[in-house]
Amino acid sequence: RWERHPAYLGAVLWGVGSQVALCNPVMLMIVGFVLWGAFLKVTLEEEQELYEEFRVDYAHYSAITRCWIPLFNGLLENAAFQREMTEHLEEDAPADEADGADG
Repeated sequence: RWERHPAYLGAVLWGVGSQVALCNPVMLMIVGFVLWGAFLKVTLEEEQELYEEFRVDYAHYSAITRCWIPLFNGLLENAAFQREMTEHLEEDAPADEADGADG
């Protein structure tokens, strides 16, 4: 629940952190940009596949679990499948509220 993509966050932190430790500002920018871009592409594909397989369960999971990689949340929210996930959450909300009222 803390991080939606912990391995990707760890890789970005490791790549950027190693360049900070080496005091290498040029490679810091290059490594940061390359890792960020590569993981963004992989994340978009991965989240779409997870949503297609698990639908409502993944929609709920992604709604409560944020991504700590800079700018990923905004870009992921604007993805087409994310809008569909949001619609499914809104459709399921009245059913969930009705279930809670019975208990």
